[in-house]
Amino acid sequence: MKKGIFAVFMFALMNISVVFAQEGKPVIGLSEINVQKGFSATVTGEWGRIVNYNSDGKKISEYPAEKVPTTESLLPMIRAAISQEIVNSGRFAVMERSADELNRIRQENLETSGAVNPNSQLDFMLTSELVQFSADRSNVSASKIFKIGLSIKFINISSGQIVVSETFSKETDNGGWFSSAKIKDLNDCAVALAHDLIGKIVEKIYPPIVLAINSKTGVIQISNAGFSIGDVIEVYSAGEPIIDPYTGKVIGNEEISVAQIVVFELNNQIAKAMADPKGEYTSAKIERGMNIRSTGTTSEKTVKNIKKVLKI
Repeated sequence: MKKGIFAVFMFALMNISVVFAQEGKPVIGLSEINVQKGFSATVTGEWGRIVNYNSDGKKISEYPAEKVPTTESLLPMIRAAISQEIVNSGRFAVMERSADELNRIRQENLETSGAVNPNSQLDFMLTSELVQFSADRSNVSASKIFKIGLSIKFINISSGQIVVSETFSKETDNGGWFSSAKIKDLNDCAVALAHDLIGKIVEKIYPPIVLAINSKTGVIQISNAGFSIGDVIEVYSAGEPIIDPYTGKVIGNEEISVAQIVVFELNNQIAKAMADPKGEYTSAKIERGMNIRSTGTTSEKTVKNIKKVLKI
């Protein structure tokens, strides 16, 4: 590369670094996904060829079928889905590197406090292992069934604390009343798994709360911790402190359930919710700053009732 071109390239790279620094978002180092030691995929049914027989057991047709996806093709699919969900959360920046590269960057930042290369400073590391992958095509006339299991560790670089250590799993089901929630194929399965995973991380780092309440319409704006339309959200407040009898320190607070509301609209980091118009919480006293958490999913009818009341 010529000197002048190199200088222009470095200037542009420095400008990009400044933009990243101005974003002020914590950086997650996302390493490649490993495969758990001793892991083996479970494959059932006919994948190579499909053969149909009549009631007398006579073969009436035979034709090639698709091959079952391999773990080698699955791993980058899951990683891409996780990376996209990190970006979609609007809470973090993501740095995709190999495990060795991330460890090297991590060590450099520990030694220099990020002073050498602040734009590449890691705040968190996300490591993962594939612990389950099954593909079932026992019933050739029905949809293929895939299941993915992923064990993850989400680590705070500065403290070394493991913030989240959990196994997430998803299965194709072609179900769910809300169309975008249907998990039809393997890619949908990876995206749904990534959605739950990053939602859990966002919830840990940015505990979701009630942001605003419209007293006229009853619409409540809440932090979007990876919620989906139709999610039932419990609103609760902090009660009396809980004291560790051994140390005498406050380790938490009692939880006082206030209401249950339903998500009917999503907008990046904010979700809109409302109490079921025909439920028991329409007059509940919900206040800004109260804590929230997902407790399940409601029916399509409830969401339609809310939109009907709001005329949307």
